[in-house]
Amino acid sequence: MKPATLRAIGSEIGMALSNREKSELRGKAQALKCSVTVGKGGLTEAVREQIRHAFAGRELVKVRIQPLTQRVPSNGTDRVAIIELRSTRCVKGQHHERDEINRIAREIAESVPCDLVARTGFTATFFQPRA
Repeated sequence: MKPATLRAIGSEIGMALSNREKSELRGKAQALKCSVTVGKGGLTEAVREQIRHAFAGRELVKVRIQPLTQRVPSNGTDRVAIIELRSTRCVKGQHHERDEINRIAREIAESVPCDLVARTGFTATFFQPRA
């Protein structure tokens, strides 16, 4: 896809992207590496500023989101305790990690502002057309 084509997609921030546009953007994003990580501190103003800065050079940005429920203490906890923690995380019908990642991704899209193109696992892809 040519860069000029990307600029034509979603000419207005917050505009709902069509499925075809999202598909094209997902294909383009496959070659990208995550440029920003939301870590322990959550979505702080510094992280938002990093995402805005990443959009200064490109229209697509990948963000890795670490949910709070995924973190385990690194103080030498034995392996059995970690396995028990992981097995109790997903109770039937409850997906706390997924819900938290979706919430953070929506919050990024609203606060930056940009469009959420896709979320796969711990990675979210965002699009912001150049002016």
